[in-house]
Amino acid sequence: MISNTRFNLGDTTKNLAHFIIDTQADSIPEAAITTVKRVMLDSLGVTLAGRETDVGVKLQDFARNFLGVGDVRVPGGDDMFSCVDATLITGSIMHALDYDDTGAFSQGHPSASVFPVIFSLSQVKPFSGIDSIVAYCIGVEVLSRFSRAMPMMHLKGWHPTGVIGSFAATATAAKLLHLNEKQIIHAFGICASQSSGIVQNFGTMCKPLQAGNAARSGIVSALLALEGFTASEQALDSDMGFFNIYFGPQNNVHDWFSDFKSTLVITHPGINIKRHASCALTHRSVDGVLCLQKMYSFNIADVDSIQCFVPPRALKVLFYHQPENGLQARFSMNYVIVAALIFNKVGPFEFEEQQFKQVIDSNLLTRVKMQVHPDWEEGDDARPDVVRVRLKNGEEYELAVKFPRGNIANPLSWEELTSKFRNCVQNCLTKVQADTSIHYIANLETQSDFSTLCRIITK
Repeated sequence: MISNTRFNLGDTTKNLAHFIIDTQADSIPEAAITTVKRVMLDSLGVTLAGRETDVGVKLQDFARNFLGVGDVRVPGGDDMFSCVDATLITGSIMHALDYDDTGAFSQGHPSASVFPVIFSLSQVKPFSGIDSIVAYCIGVEVLSRFSRAMPMMHLKGWHPTGVIGSFAATATAAKLLHLNEKQIIHAFGICASQSSGIVQNFGTMCKPLQAGNAARSGIVSALLALEGFTASEQALDSDMGFFNIYFGPQNNVHDWFSDFKSTLVITHPGINIKRHASCALTHRSVDGVLCLQKMYSFNIADVDSIQCFVPPRALKVLFYHQPENGLQARFSMNYVIVAALIFNKVGPFEFEEQQFKQVIDSNLLTRVKMQVHPDWEEGDDARPDVVRVRLKNGEEYELAVKFPRGNIANPLSWEELTSKFRNCVQNCLTKVQADTSIHYIANLETQSDFSTLCRIITK
C-alpha cells in the first residue's frame, strides 16, 4: 500500500510514475511475495513448454534469420538475441499454449506482459530476487488499474493483453531500470503509440504474438525513455489521448488512478493459475462436465447433448465451433468439452495432432452448445457457468461452477503447481534442472541475482 500524498486528480501519468517510484520492497506484504513465487514458477513452466510449439519454433527461426545477435537468451534456449527481441519471443512463447495465468481484477493475462520483461532485463542489468518481486507487483497492479478503468474490451473486439499489457510491461521495466518521474511519463507516452491487439486473431499464431508484442512494447518504451526519447506528457489523459480513444469519453479512469492506497491486487484478490491449457472462459464449464462425469460415471458414448450457459464474452471469444487445428481448439468450447470427456483432462498434450484427430473424428462437437445465461446482467461476469448434460437414456444432470480449480478462490496447492511445472518442462529440462528451478523460485526473495535462473535452465 502506497502513500497518497503525491497523487493528483487528473494527472494519471504522473500518478503512475509516483506509484512506480514509491513502491519499495518494504511495502510488499508476505502474501504478495508468496503469490509472485507461485506465478513466477508457473510462468517459467508454460514458457518452456511453449518454446517447442510451432509458434516458438517459427519465432526463433525468424529471429535467427532476420534479427540481430545479442546477449540475451529466451528461457531454455542457447541462441543469443537482443534484449528487445528476446522479450518479444519470450512473451509470445509464454502465451502460445494459453496456459498462463489470469485474474488480479484484470481482463487480460497478468504475467504474460511482466515475466518476459523481468527474465530478459535480468541478463543485461543484474537485480535481486526481491527486486523482481517488487517489479512483478507493480506491473500486475498497473495492468489491473487499466483493466478496471476500461469497458469490457473483448466485446469491442480488442485483446486486452495486447492493448493494456504493454503498460504493465512498461511499468515493470521502468522500475527495474530506475527511471525517474519524467522518464516514466515519457515511457508511458511512447507505450501509448504501440498498444494493440484484436480478438479476431484468437486461435491463430497472432494471439500469442500480441502478448509478446505487449511485453516488447513495454521494454522498448522504457529503454527509449532511458535514452532521452520523448513523447507527449498528455498521451494518456488528453481528449486525443489513449483513454478517450480506447475507453471512450465516459470512462471512469480517474476512479482508478487518483490514488494507489488500496491493497495490491496481487495480494487480493490475487492471480488465477490455469489447470487447463485453454481459454479461461472454458474452465468453469470443463470443470463442470468433469465433475458430473465423476459423480454419475457416464462416458462420452452415453452423452446426447451438453449445454453450457456462459457470459456474453464467451460467445465473442469462443467462436471456433468446428476447429481446424490445435490453436483454434483452445478457443472452442465444443472441442474442450469433448476432449475433457474423452481424456479426463485438458492439458497441453490434448491439443496435439494425434489427440486433436481423435476428438474431431469422434463427431461429437455438434453435441455441445453455448448460450448466454438467461438471467445475465451487465457486469455479472463472475456468476457461475451452468453445465447441463443430457444422456441418451434421458437422464439429465446439471451443475453450476463459479470457481474452477486454479481460481484464487479454489487454488492449486504447491504440490499441484509443481506437478504442472514438471509436466510442462519434462521434454526440455533434466530432473536436476527442474528441482533446482523450483528451489530457486521458492526462495526467490532471498536470491541475490535473478539471472541465476536463466543459467539454471540453460542446457
